[in-house]
Amino acid sequence: MPNEWLAGWGALVAVLGLLLCFVGGRALRAAAFCAGLGVGSSLAGLLGAGLPVRLLTGALSGLCALLLTALVVGTALFVVGALAGGAVALAVLRTVRPEAWGWGVTVAVVALVALVCAIGVLRFRRPLVQVLTALGGASLVLLGVTLLGPAGIAFLNDPGTAAESIAATAALLALAVGGWLVQRRRAGTRL
Repeated sequence: MPNEWLAGWGALVAVLGLLLCFVGGRALRAAAFCAGLGVGSSLAGLLGAGLPVRLLTGALSGLCALLLTALVVGTALFVVGALAGGAVALAVLRTVRPEAWGWGVTVAVVALVALVCAIGVLRFRRPLVQVLTALGGASLVLLGVTLLGPAGIAFLNDPGTAAESIAATAALLALAVGGWLVQRRRAGTRL
């Protein structure tokens, strides 16, 4: 696969991540696509799939999330909450590296976190949507930047040491807090 194509995919993922992180729930359909893209490609990557499978799985998951959100507008926040929760769980799992768990436990943990976040969004709609979309978007931005950037920053998506894991987590949290602050300020609400 040519590097230009990979760079194009990285740019798309990073832009969609920025949209999700800084615009959040105000762009619900775009947020659903972004979160589905992140969940699908991250889960495929965590389970050891190669880049073509990750790209295809991410694109299909994004389209399924977009379709599901469009069909079920009344529960769209539930869907976005679940997808963003899944993206957050996968970002944490990429950092923790639970290879010993096996794919079944990994999928179950992601599904459980996604369900808890979806239910939480129904109860605490605006604040949780802002936090989850900021975290999910930040995760996508870091994935896109590592696909675009030099090999020296690959640790942001795949940390190998404790120091790299701390740096990746700090970058994720810094970007997510920035996105949350922008969403909070633009929405005119305080938590």
